[in-house]
Amino acid sequence: MSDTGTRSLSARALKYGFRNPPRREEVAARPDVVPDASDLAARLETAERLVRVVRELREPYRETVMLRFFLDLGPEEIARRKGIPSATVRGRLSRALAMLRERLDEEHGPYRRAWSLALLPLALPSARTA
Repeated sequence: MSDTGTRSLSARALKYGFRNPPRREEVAARPDVVPDASDLAARLETAERLVRVVRELREPYRETVMLRFFLDLGPEEIARRKGIPSATVRGRLSRALAMLRERLDEEHGPYRRAWSLALLPLALPSARTA
């Protein structure tokens, strides 16, 4: 899985998990800090958990999520490639994201903030891409 795909999927997961996500200016104003080994290990664990939950989705949701967030294809492009209406793609994405949120909520209890905050490091731009 590419770093870009992870951040793309995580950013969209955050969109649905946060009530008040940090503003772009706040994120950009943070100092460049090199995370320590435990932070990196926690990020890797979070990424692995997210990939596992996506892999557990049933088809056609899994494929649609992978095309959208891991390959960064838009709904119209996915529809064109699969030969289906773009409304079908958007519906599948909506249902898939609801299933992912439900699964992560099951794993982390009723506090969505717990798992959505864990995804935040994956959504932030890394020093390499800045």
